[in-house]
This record gives sequence, C-alpha cells and structure tokens, in this order.
Amino acid sequence: TKSVKSSLKPNICYPQCYPWENAQCQIWCKSLILMVSPHGLEPRTYWLQISASVSLLFICLTPSSVTRVLTTIKAVINFAIQEEGSELSNPFKGLFVDKSIRPKKRMPIPLKDLQRVQQQCWHADDELRWIVAAISDTGCRMAEIVGLSKTDVRLDGDIPHISIRPRPWRRLKTVSSERDIPLVGSALWGITRAYQSTNSEMLFPRYNDGVSTNSNSASAALSKWLKQQTNPDCTMHSFRHSFRDRLRAVECPIELTDALGGWSTDGIGAAYGQGYSLQLKQKWFSATVLKLWSTNDINYDPASINENRTISV
Repeated sequence: TKSVKSSLKPNICYPQCYPWENAQCQIWCKSLILMVSPHGLEPRTYWLQISASVSLLFICLTPSSVTRVLTTIKAVINFAIQEEGSELSNPFKGLFVDKSIRPKKRMPIPLKDLQRVQQQCWHADDELRWIVAAISDTGCRMAEIVGLSKTDVRLDGDIPHISIRPRPWRRLKTVSSERDIPLVGSALWGITRAYQSTNSEMLFPRYNDGVSTNSNSASAALSKWLKQQTNPDCTMHSFRHSFRDRLRAVECPIELTDALGGWSTDGIGAAYGQGYSLQLKQKWFSATVLKLWSTNDINYDPASINENRTISV
C-alpha cells in the first residue's frame, strides 16, 4: 500500500488529497492483510459523523462524496487482493451509507453581488482578485484556474482562451473537465493581468510551484473577503453555481452548457464528434457577461488599464 505523505500533519485530514490517502489517515496505514471489518467502518464513521467525537479529523463529507470515495477505496483494495492472491474479503464491501442526510445546498452568488465583486476585483488589481475575476466569468473550479501555466493561456489570435488540461501538478476532477474556454469580461482582464505580471511559467506561482497546486490556500485566503461582499453562505464554488444560472438565463442548450462548465453529459451521443468550436463557445460566454463596462469597453486592451478606471453598472 502507498504510505501517507510525510508532509501531512497527524491531526488534520486534507479533503483534496487522493481518496486512498484520506482513508489511510483513518486506518493508520495498516497493511492490507491485517485489515478486518471494524477498520472498514472507521472511514465511514469519519465521513458521516458530524459530532466532535471524531478527534483526529474535522472535515466531514456529504453522503454522495462518501459513496464516491469509498468506490475508489474498494477498487484499490480489490486490485491489491487480486495482485497478492489473497483470500481476504474487502472490508469496505457492503458498507451502508445513509443517503437520507441531505447536503447543505450551495448558494449561487446573486447578480448584484457578482457585479460588486467584479468591480472590487478591478479596483484591487492584485493576484487574488485576478483569480476571482477569472473564475467569475469562466465558471471554472478553483484548482483549474490556480493550476494554469502560461502555456495554457492563448491571448493572441481572434479568440483569447485558456486550455484546461490535466497537468503533473494538478489533476482534473473528471474527463469532461478537459476543455478550452474563451476569455471574456472579467476573466479576460484577470488572466491577462496575471500573465503580464509574473515571470514564472506558472500563472499563479504563489499557489502553484510547478510541482503541486495548493488551491485550498487560495480558497482560504479569499473566503473571508468574499463573505464581506455577498451572502456569508456563499463560497468560491458559488461562482460556478452562478455561472450555470447565467447560462440558463440566456437559454444556452443543456449539452453546450455542460461542455462550457466541464460537467458530464449523459448519453452516448455526447462523446461523438469533436465538440463545440471556440467561436460558438465565445458567443454564449459573451451573452453571460455582466455590464460592468460599456459595450465598447468589453473587448478592452488590458495593457492600457490605468488608475482612471470608469465602471458603469
């Protein structure tokens, strides 16, 4: 079995680690051959129990997340059992997950608040606000933006865009997450400012050193600031929910909506063909841009921005 990274602190569970590493925090890296059913129960207890009685860990997952991670864990153990020729029964098989526990609904950021957030990003004009601006008008996940390198950015040509691809320093959540995203509105400004302002090959070197991407640190740094701008229940992931609502508002076709946001689309037909062109994607992205600037200023030259900024809402 793979040992837990030595850099992990013993009293903290990192939810963004690989699922197998998460499970190891609970079973204390005991060898596969020694695992029995009681140890199989401990990770489930952590993931579902909300009380403070879980002394080593303090982050709980929703039932759907529990099911997804347990699926990975069971697959790892089944593979090890087959490779070792062991007669051990998978201790995680048949675990009951109470799906009646409803997860807390994530709140989208209201449009008025979104306008204010984008205004504040433009005036603050720093690395963290470039990240927020990029997420707000692309609907990307935090790790997808923070994990960008300069080679993922195309600012020349008719359609500026970024390419979301799996990288050694940042995995993608799903296969459908791999996509090209046109840059419009605040996202064009934020990505361009980041590109122009760093000498590193990584777009946001504070959170991506080319070895690993620390999107959790970026989220933590922005969390308090964001709560001052909008509903305290909103998080950085709320931008993604708002983006979906904005696409609904302009009646974007569902399959195209999934392609723009990197969501999985049901049905065999979705896997056929080469997908949507950048031109078509740009059309629908542009339809969601909030009127922070006048129409003539939407396609501005970011290099020309100075302190005499005017915003009309």
